[in-house]
Amino acid sequence: MSFLCFGYLSSLYAQNDWLKNGNGISDHVAVNEFLTIGGELYACGHHINEQFVSEPRMYKTTDGGDNWEQVNMSGLDIKTMNAVFEFNGSIFASGALNAAGGMQYGVYRSKDNGSSWSKNGNGISDHVAVNEFLTIGGELYACGHHINEQFVSEPRMYKTTDGGDNWEQVNMSGLDIKTMNAVFEFNGSIFASGALNAAGGMQYGVYRK
Repeated sequence: MSFLCFGYLSSLYAQNDWLKNGNGISDHVAVNEFLTIGGELYACGHHINEQFVSEPRMYKTTDGGDNWEQVNMSGLDIKTMNAVFEFNGSIFASGALNAAGGMQYGVYRSKDNGSSWSKNGNGISDHVAVNEFLTIGGELYACGHHINEQFVSEPRMYKTTDGGDNWEQVNMSGLDIKTMNAVFEFNGSIFASGALNAAGGMQYGVYRK
């Protein structure tokens, strides 16, 4: 009996082992997001070359993850892919712009599963790094932080009510963090985390609205 039990447990744990996947995805691609579109799984991130120059990459698998195929992304003019989100048939992506000088960011939208992109984010400053998209009450939000010329940051949240064509900044009174690292909606509350506006040392906080 004990031998049978041991054999069952060994088999169970063996099934939970991690296996290297990603056949077709370069080892130089940092995958930051997974998402499903039309029942298919996508891996999204950016390729980093030996000169530390990056460009966005998106891969699709149609066999459950055994093999991945790179998706052509015409018009996606960002060099990093910080956040990717599917909403009402469109894909939204944010990242650092391919622009010389300074740190600027952009929001882009694709209506054809990532094949072609157009600049979105009307109303969102180019100095806002959007790190998260989320839906609250059926509406889409873009969340991140504004970075000024002195590299001082403050949290920012924007809402769109027209599917992403235009964005309006949301008041965030009492949110005493200087970066917005993660945002999540749960049971009617919004949770946000980031670095605190505190002098000395790196401290972090979690807030709820």
